[in-house]
Amino acid sequence: TASGYHALLNYLGSNGVAYGVEALTSLTSGVNNTAVGYQALRNVTTANSNTALGLGAGKVTTAAQGTFIGDSAGFATTTGAANTALGYNALVANQTGANNTAIGAQTLISNISGSRNVSLGRVTLLNATGSDNTAIGTTALNACTTGNFNSALGGQALDTLTTFDNCTGLGYGSQVTGSNQVQLGDSSTTTYAYGAVQNRSDARDKADVKPTSLGLDFINSLRPVDFKWDLREDY
Repeated sequence: TASGYHALLNYLGSNGVAYGVEALTSLTSGVNNTAVGYQALRNVTTANSNTALGLGAGKVTTAAQGTFIGDSAGFATTTGAANTALGYNALVANQTGANNTAIGAQTLISNISGSRNVSLGRVTLLNATGSDNTAIGTTALNACTTGNFNSALGGQALDTLTTFDNCTGLGYGSQVTGSNQVQLGDSSTTTYAYGAVQNRSDARDKADVKPTSLGLDFINSLRPVDFKWDLREDY
């Protein structure tokens, strides 16, 4: 089904739907593609199972299983497969990155080759080549360029992180100063927990184990107490 100048112009495949000028105009043998909008899926040649809705959405070439909804969503994608972009300019610069999910205006707007990123919120995760990042909240992780394995939840969470790896920021404005860090909230946040936050203790992860040098003076200075919880939130 085709409607529009040069829509499905070179099509030899099956189950193609194109509405709009030059929608799916380059498609030759790909199947199960749907394009709605001016130049939607314009550059697809042999790819399968793509869906694009919006002006210039999803100008993929051979990438498959992409979903692009919004003006210029997934505009530059070439071979990156299984991407989902929903929103104005979402994933607009992506070329080879695959398995990305971008929901919101200008989300993952700078991503080129990063894969398996998840971005939800306006101007979120302005990534270039980093992979396996998750950002939820307006401008969360929006300075990240090459960082990997980072998670940000909350408005402006980790929005100064650029190249750090394996960091987690929970709460508005949470920031870190290096890789492998976890930050709860910002400088005005008080963190509460009923159970203690503890380091794992396992003999298999320890070296040079020996008897402690602490003596009776240390033992005698301890002041053990007995108590029971009477949590204020319960009454």
